[in-house]
Amino acid sequence: MRRGWGRWRGYMDELEVVLRQAAERLAEAEALIAEAWERGSWHTRQRESVESEILRRVQDMPFLGPLIQAARRRDAHERLEPPDFIGRAWTEGKTKAALSSSMRFPPRKGVEAQAPGTQESPPARLRAAERALAERSRSMVVLLDDLVNPRNASAVIRTSEALGLQEVHIAQQEGRADLERTVTMLAERWLDLFWYRDIETAVHGLKARGYRILVSDYSPGARPLEEVCLGEKVVVAFGSEQRGVSPALSAAADGFFFLPSAGFTSYLNVSVMAGVSLYTLDQRMRREGLRTPIAEDDRAELRRAWYSALAKGDTRRAAEFMGWLDSPPPPAPPRSALPASRPTAAPEPGVSKD
Repeated sequence: MRRGWGRWRGYMDELEVVLRQAAERLAEAEALIAEAWERGSWHTRQRESVESEILRRVQDMPFLGPLIQAARRRDAHERLEPPDFIGRAWTEGKTKAALSSSMRFPPRKGVEAQAPGTQESPPARLRAAERALAERSRSMVVLLDDLVNPRNASAVIRTSEALGLQEVHIAQQEGRADLERTVTMLAERWLDLFWYRDIETAVHGLKARGYRILVSDYSPGARPLEEVCLGEKVVVAFGSEQRGVSPALSAAADGFFFLPSAGFTSYLNVSVMAGVSLYTLDQRMRREGLRTPIAEDDRAELRRAWYSALAKGDTRRAAEFMGWLDSPPPPAPPRSALPASRPTAAPEPGVSKD
């Protein structure tokens, strides 16, 4: 079943990209035609009849005609639901759920901490954990509003973890969609994830915690990504790939931002947009002194959970790792991402490549 729906979704995802690109070109062409024929000066009745006349003329066109007929057969108030939802549907009366990194890895029972020897070198895994803890922050969190494709949400989660952002909030009416582990690479294990049945519940909770909500959207007053006003606690929100930003999220926004484009393509996949936006805003917060590390008690709770997770079920190793809790090892050196391709080494002077 999952394999079959995987083919279905792959077809839909690829077709959606083509449709969006075609829609962009069509919108640009329509704007030029409207300007040439002075549409803005038309009488009210002429302006109001444009959409219905366009529908009449395209109903016999390939691809578009069948879509119009299908739309007419549907109830005007019927919500378009993805038919392949795979995940945990909301139960009656349930409006939100949470799964923190600490909840995923509770302390193991029956494991006694083994104090490290004075000459013992700290395990490399623990030093890597300390490196990640030193960069963890809740100054900026991510909010996803009703994304259709779980692969996009999975990609955003992986990006958030890589940047050291501890929280990701997901509003989805259907329920808690299963993440694509081949995309997340299990990054969700180290994060605090929050799910909501509706965006209003998510926004209310985040604003109550003092967060400023910035929404990715071409709304009036939207600012370029590099110019949007930040704060000490920021939510970076992204709307649905198909429906865009919901009215509720738009109404709750404290600011809007967009990514200026220099090419012919203005539409970016939401996971790509999130990757660029989160990195840029994270760097800005660092430069402007707005990004703060997590509190010490928060760090201690995550440390206990992560050390337990890194033991991978090995009781002896768990006892060894727990012994470092009271005196954590120094962080490992900063880590850099591998390049997409390694450069070819230049040959030495006078030496042939052959």
